[in-house]
Amino acid sequence: YQRRVREPNKQNSLMLKSVRVFRPALSGFAAREAAPAGVRFASIHEFKRRIQVVESVEKITSSMKMVAAAKLKIAQQRVEPAVAFNDCNAKVLNNLNIDAAEAAVLEADDAAAGGSGKGKHLVVVITTDRGLCGAVTANAVRRSIEEAGKLPGGGKDVEFCSVGTKGGDSLNGQGQAEKMGFVVAELGAKPPSFTEVAYVADTLLAAKPQSITLVYNHFVNLLSNEMRADTQPSLIDLRAALKWQETEFDDEDCFQSLSEFSFASALWAGIMDNATVEQAVRMTAMDGASSNAGELVKDLTLLFNKTRQAVITTELSEIVSGAAAIAE
Repeated sequence: YQRRVREPNKQNSLMLKSVRVFRPALSGFAAREAAPAGVRFASIHEFKRRIQVVESVEKITSSMKMVAAAKLKIAQQRVEPAVAFNDCNAKVLNNLNIDAAEAAVLEADDAAAGGSGKGKHLVVVITTDRGLCGAVTANAVRRSIEEAGKLPGGGKDVEFCSVGTKGGDSLNGQGQAEKMGFVVAELGAKPPSFTEVAYVADTLLAAKPQSITLVYNHFVNLLSNEMRADTQPSLIDLRAALKWQETEFDDEDCFQSLSEFSFASALWAGIMDNATVEQAVRMTAMDGASSNAGELVKDLTLLFNKTRQAVITTELSEIVSGAAAIAE
């Protein structure tokens, strides 16, 4: 001991060696005393890594929020004329007063002529191609399955069509794979034109379905939307309507054109409406995600400072303990 006092360099060296020897035992003892059973404190580097990851997520969600806000403004400008046009077209089809006897005769004539008067009931659900937009797709799929159950036959003679890949995946996951007709993918990657939507409508009408139900999200404002399920009149219903008794038509195929045009306009308005809801919900979701990430960064920073202070205190205690052990 006297030799160590006379040679300070060796004393410091021995004291550091003593600290290194005692450090594992003291650290383990402090961890056992401070933490509950089975819980370990993350290291300072681990906290730094977590904070960096959450800050990166916050930047991403904030950017997605701004992008969704810009797309929402464009979508609102496009949806207003589309919905107004479809509302005017829907007024033409209101109060048809369908003659049941005439409809039965037309249906029998169509079946005798080799038509598909007994075709399937078509349920068209408009969803999205991308996620991170809340429950837009889930609500539409749930409503489409409910509407299919209300159709004649309890939904046994039903065929689904999904405008958007997310809807097709969700329907397949809920056991409706056998009833899936086809999926329209990437139609909403860019704002679709009426010509593109009319092509999709013609493809759907080519199967001559018995009835068509259109399910989509209707945009109300930035914070709310509502589900809609519109039933489109069939060609037989248009021909058997009493509304046209006082109207003379030059062309017998006018009802075919009216059926195709009304369904195409309704499908176009539904796609525009659903796209607007998608951007509004995504903007709201990304805003909430950014706020949550900011709060998480604050909590992690506070925990990081506490852990760092605990480490500094432990280091000082170990140094004092090592010095005391050498002194003894």
